[in-house]
Parts: sequence; C-alpha cells; structure tokens
Amino acid sequence: MRFDLRNTLVGIARGAVAIIALSASALESDDVLQLKKEFEDAYAQYQRFSSEDDLPNAERVATLALELAEQIYGTDHANSAVLSFNLAKTLNASQGFRWRGLRVAELALARYRDLFGDTADEVVVPATLVIQVLAKGLQADVFGDEQAKRHRQMYVLVGFAERIARRSNDVTLLPNLYQNISKIGLRDSRRYSVEAEDLYEEIYGKNHVRTLIAAMNAASFKAGNAQTDAYERILRDGKDVEDFSPYQFALHQKLSINYLEIGNEDKATAHLQAAGLLTSGGDDANYTPIYKRAAIYPRRALVRGIEGYVVLEFTVTRAGGVRDPKVIEANPPKIFDQAAIDAVRQFRYIPRVVSGEPVEVTGVTNRIAFSFDG
Repeated sequence: MRFDLRNTLVGIARGAVAIIALSASALESDDVLQLKKEFEDAYAQYQRFSSEDDLPNAERVATLALELAEQIYGTDHANSAVLSFNLAKTLNASQGFRWRGLRVAELALARYRDLFGDTADEVVVPATLVIQVLAKGLQADVFGDEQAKRHRQMYVLVGFAERIARRSNDVTLLPNLYQNISKIGLRDSRRYSVEAEDLYEEIYGKNHVRTLIAAMNAASFKAGNAQTDAYERILRDGKDVEDFSPYQFALHQKLSINYLEIGNEDKATAHLQAAGLLTSGGDDANYTPIYKRAAIYPRRALVRGIEGYVVLEFTVTRAGGVRDPKVIEANPPKIFDQAAIDAVRQFRYIPRVVSGEPVEVTGVTNRIAFSFDG
C-alpha cells in the first residue's frame, strides 16, 4: 500500500499519514518479529492519540515508532520518511515554536527529497510543514544571528514548492499550498489566499466547501464593511452546502463581532442567535463570552499601584447579552467592583437554545483580573 501525502495538505497539523505496508521480504528472525510487533503497536497508538488530539502521548509513541522503523527498515526506507513526517507534524501541532520540531521537519523533507526527487509532488507537503515551522520561529524571533538566513530559507522553500505545484498534474496541489501558506504571516499571504479561492472555484465551483473555506480565509484579510459583506456573501452561498455547517457557525460568530464593533445590536443579536441554533447546548460552568472589551482600570487603583480581581454572577439573556450582574467575590473589596460590572455588561455570548428556542441562562460567572502586566 502506498500513501499519498497530498491528501494531508489542508489541515496539515492534524491526523496521521498512513504507513506503507510492512515489507514481507525482511528477515523474520524472532528479534525482527518482536521489533515489528512493537512497531505496529506504537503506530496504532500514534493513530489513536493523534485522532484524540492527545499531543503529549502522540509525540511519545510517534518518537518510538520512528526509532523502531529506523531499526527495522533503515533510515532511507519510505516508512522512516513517513514516520519522520508524522512526528514532525505532532511536534509542530502546538502554537509555539520548538527547535526539535524544526529539526525533525527538515529531516522529513530531506528524506522525501531523497526518496522521490526534487520535482515530485510528494515533497510539497513536507516542504510546506518546514515553511510553517520556520514562520513560527521567525515570528517568535528565536533564530538570533541566523534570522536573515532562516528568512531566506523559508522563501526559497516557498518558491521550490510553488514550482512543483504549478507543474503538477494534480490541480489541487497549488491551491492547497496557497491555502496553507496564506495563514502564516508571509508578505504575500493576502495574495495567496485570493489565489487559493480562485483556483478552488475553478476546480470545484463557487458553492463547494473547499471554495467557501478558502473564501473565508481570503475575507479575513479584509477589514470593515468589505469583510462583513464578504462573510455575509459566503454565508448565503454556503447555506445548503454539505459539510459547511461548522463553518456557518464560525461565520455567525465573526459577523456578530463585526456588527457589535460598529454598534449594530440588531444584526449582532440575529447572528448570535443563529449561531446558538447551530449548537447542541453546552456546559454552563464553561460558558464563555465570544465578545468582550477590556475593563477600564480605576484611576484610584492605578495611581496607588493596586492589583486585584472581581468574580461576578449574572444572567445571559436570550439575545446573548448580560443582565443583573452582581459581585460575588472581590479582592480587594470595593476597589474594582464597578469597573468589573461595567465591563461585563459589554460581554456577548452565544445564546443557549433549547428545543429550537433561545433561553436565558442564570448563574453564569466570570472572573475579571486587574493587573499591570495584562
């Protein structure tokens, strides 16, 4: 069985790439059979932990699976390349930059280039992963004196992957590449997002889930009314599109925030309630606002250098607003109470929906901290 890495381009940080079937030609000594069993067990665990988003355990067993594959098949075997890539994905699935993540991603790319050559479609995905990791490092300013060198390396890889994708017979390879690299803060991110949307529309048509997702990404680079109009259009185009409902929820959230920012309470409420209809309820103890503004630091506390916090309890209305906030804990007492109450009145929540109707939620709490370091 041969794997196809190109299927993992969009959403590169999630899921496991399939392993090539175990070779029947390997020597079947007891030691090798034991290693193979350990390898199969480790790989099965990796698939399970990866599907559950259990990154610490996925990293642990991905490391073990790679070590075992290198012992059984050697470092130049396709299985070792695949497992290098799986480990690199896992190491880089979190938000922060990791040096080990970069080293393993570069190792995976080198192994794919050795296996398939520098013009093969298969190398685009591992190249994309290295680009993403380098972008993380550049944004975190971790490279020190090598910042400029790493910056050049990233853009060389962008050009390398783009040339392969442009020549490929797989028409999805180029828009997949653009969609992924548009999200990492490159100087041409906006252009990449627009080109991804245009290419997906050529391939799938206007009302396809991939085109609509790309359109959402392109709209995120817009501002003000242009962004709001784009989100409204995407919402209309995706109304009856299969598999688009999770994105409809996100669009309603984005639009409610946009309308709140310009003071259009009616449209904001309409989108908040529409988002509520797309949910299946939730845990009131973990009910969090989707929109809030920072509390204004009381001048008296600011001058005196006082820090503290306030815990409030209130009702979330059917429109997603806040009613009857009251202080249930404050440290120090009375200093931040009014500022916290004023702040929480600006909160907006996705309304709870029961049997198709929005309902009030009582006893919701929120802790607001006041400190000089944010």
